[in-house]
Amino acid sequence: MLNIKFECPSCRQSIEAPPEMGGQTVECPSCKSALSIPSSDLNSRPQEVTHCQDGGYSTIEERLGRVEARLDELKEHISTKAITVVDDSGQERINLFSSDDFHGLGINDASGTVRVLLAVDKAGPSFGMIDESGKTRAMVRVDGNGPSLVISDKRGIPRILLRLDSKGPGVIMADSNGNGRVMITVDDNEPRLYVLDRNQRPEWTAP
Repeated sequence: MLNIKFECPSCRQSIEAPPEMGGQTVECPSCKSALSIPSSDLNSRPQEVTHCQDGGYSTIEERLGRVEARLDELKEHISTKAITVVDDSGQERINLFSSDDFHGLGINDASGTVRVLLAVDKAGPSFGMIDESGKTRAMVRVDGNGPSLVISDKRGIPRILLRLDSKGPGVIMADSNGNGRVMITVDDNEPRLYVLDRNQRPEWTAP
């Protein structure tokens, strides 16, 4: 087996050592600095030898080994189902979460209240905007019927619905109880206006 060839990191002196000395710490014959002989199985690759904080020397492979060991330790503290990002004060600001049928991203304000929610479930993707009291004020959704936008009042009751389905666009305006009272549609290029009673039955239609 060929001798191990490497350089002293202090004086750059070229050094050779027999393979059985791989991994040992020796003294540089030129500058007398302590150095580590690379392992023989790494002799075919260039070795960068660097100074460590403890006064010794290590190769790139040795440092990578320590990094991998540290990552293995961190994996025990990381959940693949949820990730939380906190600010400097420790307050949760971003939450990533996932389950078998629901995946989402929540963005919080400084108090930790979710204000923006991006989600994907079995029905499709959605984007919600939430006020400081936790009420959803606007929700954009795309499902099997098409895209829609729901705007709610400060109590969280839906008051305006805009939708676009296979028939065409439409708008529904609801009363304070969330019951649709006015509906405007454009079906087959024909606009229509509906006024509904409290039971959501047409009272008046135009044209």
